Amino acid sequence: MQSRIAHFKGLSAEEESKLLSLTPEQRRSVADNDRKAKIDYLGTVPNINNPGIKSHEKYKSFVDMVNNIHRSELKA
Repeated sequence: MQSRIAHFKGLSAEEESKLLSLTPEQRRSVADNDRKAKIDYLGTVPNINNPGIKSHEKYKSFVDMVNNIHRSELKA
């Protein structure tokens, strides 16, 4: 274990940063996954079980807006 740690103790700040940084492909993958999660979240109506809320006009208009929004209108 100590031999593994000793290798990393002598790294400069630049070498450590390079070793721990993401590759461009990894950054792109993270950004794509974040964008997809955001679009899915913003394009989904929350699961509300309260009939009083579900019957309220503001909630109904919100549901209509979410259901009618085009996915391309959601920007990451």
